[in-house]
Amino acid sequence: MQRISASGGAHRAPVLVQHGITMDGMSWMLNSPEESLPFILVGKGFDVWLGNTRGTKWSRRHATLNSSSKEYWNWSWDELVEYDFSATVGFVYGKTGHKLHYIGHSLGTLVALASLSEGKMVEKLRCATLLSPIAYLNHMTGLIGVLSAFSFMGEASFFIQCKIKLNQLHLYFIVSHIPSYHVLCDQSGYSIVGTGRIQCKAVRKTC
Repeated sequence: MQRISASGGAHRAPVLVQHGITMDGMSWMLNSPEESLPFILVGKGFDVWLGNTRGTKWSRRHATLNSSSKEYWNWSWDELVEYDFSATVGFVYGKTGHKLHYIGHSLGTLVALASLSEGKMVEKLRCATLLSPIAYLNHMTGLIGVLSAFSFMGEASFFIQCKIKLNQLHLYFIVSHIPSYHVLCDQSGYSIVGTGRIQCKAVRKTC
């Protein structure tokens, strides 16, 4: 978990920002500070906390298991709802002593809805803002999104992240030295995750 706060953070209203599937807390920081939600919130006077789902780069320090073991990845949606959401909200509440605002995207909405529907952590939240909430899957077209939604396991998250790491340097070299490769890279990515350049630009303009 990362914390971003200006001076006097202990007296500012805390905001917990939770990422979507196959991402981590740093995905909120990919745009410029003027377009990144955490920095915008800090500028508005909030004490911002970035959550990281288990298995991501920033959430692998298990008490007894190593991330290379099969047992480490033996988890699903249920564990995120039953343990992780409550632990994350409880941690921020314990550190700040204030009820917090919750902002979740995609997977971050699923764990919140499931937990709050059982009455968990309600007393520690001021409000919950759900971006692209998961309720129906009819409009999902991206390969990764569909597979993750219907058969999400810890192993799936591990596989995706391993593939990304193995190809990072190779892709960086190609994209850096072949300008036209940007177009091919964009279209390949969009065909997998189910978006397009027009929608991406539209979102950027409204941030």
